[in-house]
Amino acid sequence: MEATIEEKGEVSTLYVGRVIGKGGEMIRDLQARSGCRIDVDQNVPDGAPRIITYRGTRSTIDFAKHLVQILCSEGGKEAELPLGKAIRKQIQVPGTVIGKIIGRGGEMIRELQSKSAAKIQVDHTGGGVDASHRQVTVTGTEQSVLKAEEMILFLCANPAMDAMQAIGMLIREKTQSGAPWGTGPPYPNLPNQGQGMPGANEMG
Repeated sequence: MEATIEEKGEVSTLYVGRVIGKGGEMIRDLQARSGCRIDVDQNVPDGAPRIITYRGTRSTIDFAKHLVQILCSEGGKEAELPLGKAIRKQIQVPGTVIGKIIGRGGEMIRELQSKSAAKIQVDHTGGGVDASHRQVTVTGTEQSVLKAEEMILFLCANPAMDAMQAIGMLIREKTQSGAPWGTGPPYPNLPNQGQGMPGANEMG
């Protein structure tokens, strides 16, 4: 068993936003790929490099540093990062539900990313199985991908319901039943076993 160690490095202010990502999504992605914990300390004088701390085994830290190096290079923003320990899964989502998964101004997709710790990307080019579906790509650790996938499929199965409310119900149900993420329906404690639940305005 490799020992857990901690190492510090620096990231130029030019690239720090790229390493952290919108709402921290890139740093979560890097953590999933490397299996290493990564923290960026922003409390430094203006213009000074940001301090980045890696916590993991020798091999996971080396891989994490390699990923950060790719991101901090000239064309790093578009670079295809190696998956490493992360897994990637494509989910086909009906076009009618995709707006629910993205949410107003992207708030729902951020919520799903934050709750699952996976990175979720929606293909807007129409690259689904057919014209009526959109492809959603989920990247992260095996556990986070299972969690994100179950949340997305749950929203697809309950289109009439408010998405935030639906996810709250799903998380409560999982906590109460103790069922592992990825087991899917039926959900014994939810209306209609968690499929096609009515929206708030239909619940009398």
